[in-house]
Formats: sequence, C-alpha cells, structure tokens
Amino acid sequence: MKILQSKLIGFGIAVFAGILCFSGISAPEISPKKPESEKYLSPSVLLTDKKNNKLYVAESTASQIAIIDLETGTLELESILLPQDPSGMALSADNETLYITAGIANGQVYVVNTKSRKILRTIKAGHSPCSPVIAKNRLYVCSQFENAVTIIDLARNRISDVIPVLREPVSSKLSLDGSKLLVANLLPNQASTESQVAASVSVIDVSASSLEKHILLPAGSHSLREIALSPDGRYAVVSHNIGRYWASVTQITRGWINTSALSIIDLKSMTPFNTVLLDDLDLGAANPWGVDFSDDGQILCVAHSGTHEISVIAWPGLLAKLDTTGQDVSTDLTYLAGLRKRIPIEGLGPRGITFAGSKVYAASFFSESVDIVNLEKGSEYETSSLPLGASKPMTLARLGEFYFNDATLSFQQWESCTSCHIDIRNDGLNWDLMNDGLGTPKNTKSLLYSHFTPPTTITGIRPNAETSVIAGFLHNHFVRFENDENLAIDEFLKAQQSLPSPWLEKGKLSKAARRGKALYESTGCIHCHGGEFLTDQKLHDVGTGTGNETGTRFDTPSLREIWRTGPYLYDGRAASMREVLTTYNQDDKHGVTSGLTEKELNDLETYIKSL
Repeated sequence: MKILQSKLIGFGIAVFAGILCFSGISAPEISPKKPESEKYLSPSVLLTDKKNNKLYVAESTASQIAIIDLETGTLELESILLPQDPSGMALSADNETLYITAGIANGQVYVVNTKSRKILRTIKAGHSPCSPVIAKNRLYVCSQFENAVTIIDLARNRISDVIPVLREPVSSKLSLDGSKLLVANLLPNQASTESQVAASVSVIDVSASSLEKHILLPAGSHSLREIALSPDGRYAVVSHNIGRYWASVTQITRGWINTSALSIIDLKSMTPFNTVLLDDLDLGAANPWGVDFSDDGQILCVAHSGTHEISVIAWPGLLAKLDTTGQDVSTDLTYLAGLRKRIPIEGLGPRGITFAGSKVYAASFFSESVDIVNLEKGSEYETSSLPLGASKPMTLARLGEFYFNDATLSFQQWESCTSCHIDIRNDGLNWDLMNDGLGTPKNTKSLLYSHFTPPTTITGIRPNAETSVIAGFLHNHFVRFENDENLAIDEFLKAQQSLPSPWLEKGKLSKAARRGKALYESTGCIHCHGGEFLTDQKLHDVGTGTGNETGTRFDTPSLREIWRTGPYLYDGRAASMREVLTTYNQDDKHGVTSGLTEKELNDLETYIKSL
C-alpha cells in the first residue's frame, strides 16, 4: 500500500487564535504491532558507482545495502547484508571495494568486494562512525559522538590517528587536489549566550593530519547535514538550518524564526563566500539534507527532508548573481527567484541524494524508496519512485517519527519538530517561547525520556510531555490537529532510548568514572539526580537565575545522555559540564564541588559524561 502523505489539505484559520486547523488529513495505515523480525528500511545514504552503473543504498535501520542497476532502473535481488546498521559508504578508485561505516558504540568499517558482495574484513572504527572518505590509502571517518575525525590506515587495517573537530561531525568531503578534508559539524559548539552561536565547517590538512581551521557559518546555523564540492573544485556547499533565535517564535512568517540555507565556501581562501536561503517568501522548504552537483557543474540539487521536495538550482547563474551582488544575502527569501525550481517528489523524507547522468536520485527515508528526478532538457523534470521492498504499514511510533520530521504540519512549512529538537535532542540555541511569557529565552531541551520525567519545559510550566506536544504545535508551529497526530508523536518519543556514551570503556565505567561515581554520591549530586532517570522531577533554585529570572526554580534535568546535550543550564551559558561544576556552582548548589581537586573534578565529570 502506498503511504499517504500528510499535506495541507483543507486547512482553515481559527478566528481568535490565528492557528491553522488541519482537516481532511489522510493518515497512513497503522498496524497494531510490527513483528520483531520485520524492520523498516529507512534509506538514508546513496553512492553512485559510475563505472559499473550501480547505485548503492544504505538502509539505515535494516543492516543492509541495497543495489540498483542504473541501466535497467531496477532493484537487484541480492543485497549486501551487514551485522550492524550502515551510516555511510565510500568506493575505492578501482570500484572494486566498498567501505561501509556502521554501528554506534561498537563502530566498524566493513570492507566489501563489490563483485562478490561479501565482507572481506572488518576494521574497528571507534564510536559512531559515518561519512567515510578515502585519501592515499587512508580512510577518514567522522566519529559523530566523539567529536572527531578518525583516520584508518588501510594497509594495516587499524586506526592510526584521531583529529578532534567540533560538535558532532556528520559529513566530509575531500578537496579535488586531495590536500584538505572539509568536515560539517552538525551543531553549534559555543555557550548559547555568546554573541554568535553557530555551527562550523572544520578544515583538516591531509598531509599533516592536523586541524587547520574552523569556518564559522552565519549566526543560528545548525543541522549541517551534507557537504558537496563543485566539479571545478572552487567551492564547497553545505546544507543547514538557520534558527533566528533572537526573535520571538510569534514571528514565524517569512523565515523570521527558521529558514533553510545553503552556505558556500571559497576553497581557495577557505572562507565563507555567501549564504543563500532555500525557502520562498511565504513557503518554507524545511530541513535541507542531501546536496550534490551534476557532473558538468550546471545544476546543484538539494533534498528537503521536511517538505518532501528537491530543489534544482542553476549553479552558474547563482554564482554570476552572487558576483554581481557583492553582499551578504543570507536574509533574502527572494534571491533564488528564477534560478531554482522546487520539485515535489512522491517519496517521504528525502535525505541523501546523488547524481547519475541527467538524473538525481534521493533516498526517501519514510516511504522506503529511491525517488528519481529526470533533469534531461525537455523532460520537464519528470519524477518517478522505485520501492526498495514490500510496502509495510506504519506502526503508531513510526508514524509519530514521520510527523516529528514532517514540516508540512507547520504554518507555511517553515519547520518540523526536528528543526529545533535535532534527532529529538537539542539545537544548542536559546529560544523565546510562549510557555512562560515573552522576553525569557530558554535553551532547547532534549526530549529523551521527557514522557517519563514530568513536568516538562525548563520552568515546569507544562504538567507532562503529552501536554507539551500539543502546546508545541499550537504555539510554535501554529497548527492544531483533528486526527490525533500528537498521540503518534507521543508513542515515538516514548520509544526512544539513550545511546551508549563514548566515555564508556567497552560498555562499562572506566576507572576514573568509577571514582567519579563515589564523588557523585558524596558531593550530593545524587540527591537531586537520582533514580532511574537521574532526576527527582522537582523544581529547584540552584542560584543560576539572572536578571528577571533571579530566584527562579528550574526543573531538574535528567542526566541520562547528558554527554550529548550541551550546552548546559537554563540559558545554555555553560559550554561544558566542567563549567557547571565550577564556574556556575559558586554556592555548591549543584553539589559540593568547591573543595575538589583537579583530579577529582576530572573523575566526577567523567562519570557524569558516562551516564
């Protein structure tokens, strides 16, 4: 059965609240329970083998790589089966070897022969490997949750070096001359109270195996998903969101809150060239993901995972216009007029994309298909969709995951839930929401375990997460539903689990963390951060409130997966956990830490980051 898309069908406007009301939304079929043996495919990454005319499709929740014959346009019967879920692929120069990153805590690189489609060997790759790149018999791998790039010596089949970057590297590309590796960091790395909070692209000197610089993107930039290089080697482009966190969420129209962007980097100077917006004046193109150039450099395509579209951009025309303009255009929602066409696709949630000849292929995560846009001149951009397997009805939780990522369930398609709660966690920005009055910006909270740790919001305004889900759509997305979409989102969020911390050693506490655990108890941290979810679920004044927030009691956050969800405190002023324990704990209200030695602080921090 074809999965039906939730679109803006028959919506109206409530007279007093100004809230969009959805009616006539056709919900996908829901099965009562998905058998344990049955998995969704969730295609997310594509790789073209131009020599053999194949397309490799990483199915990120099915532990396999599907293969499409590009000549016949058909799905091959034999897939590459893997022990873990794949996250990225790289192809050797002779097209005979496929390197596949997979896994989280037990990260691996599977080395596969493209002819036999068998795993030749397995290389340990640390924690959360993704986006592999080959350069001179070395494999560069983004280690997302270790905030580093891991270098694997392919001659010795082992890690040879680790280069720290910033926060959650997820995509990398090698410059055409092979001298620089550009790495997109998913999230901002600063305290949320700094003057310019934004994510960066890191530049690694390949010959020296060292970090060269970080290229900071415009304020509010986050969710850097993918980098692509122009075929002439002059530019790199990176897709991302821009959260205009300095504005109230009531200003959602015309991109004043969330816009979708493409930042262009000049590879000669390794500096930002410009940033263009991908939305239209009154219609967002939310959650840009995959980016790729046609071989001749005439077309740049961008996948919009939140609005289920592909943007087709005339690249030479865009460069010519930028050269003529000569100024920052990162706030101009009309800049791409006449240079870009938005193509709706049949599939849902396109992520990775790739060109093969005159066609661009998109991995549609929720419809479990590869969608195709034919860009051949005179074709009027014909679209088609290739299913990757038998259609499966969505469980309630899977449907909730789709809604969580679907920006069509938002006023003018400006944002989805994941626009601020990246992978249900946080974006590192302070937002002025309406739940506790205007003029009181708060840091985005992770939603992990929120349904089990009421109340919700930093000041505990909402009694529980179920209320917060409804209120979030009503007051932040400016919509309300008539088909109980919130119940599906509740089910999805309740099903989420924390990931193993990269601070663990073989899944267990290190010696330092074990010493830190004893300190966690003796310093009193456990009094508020105890129990299954490491929170007493109460409000406390811990002396961190400032200005009109002085004396405010804040909700005790769960410390589960706290290693992933910085910055910390209600306004994100603490960039690190060490600052929480020291700089912003002058009265020992976050535990009696003032008398701890440097070694003891290290141990305590290590334990907390291991949770």
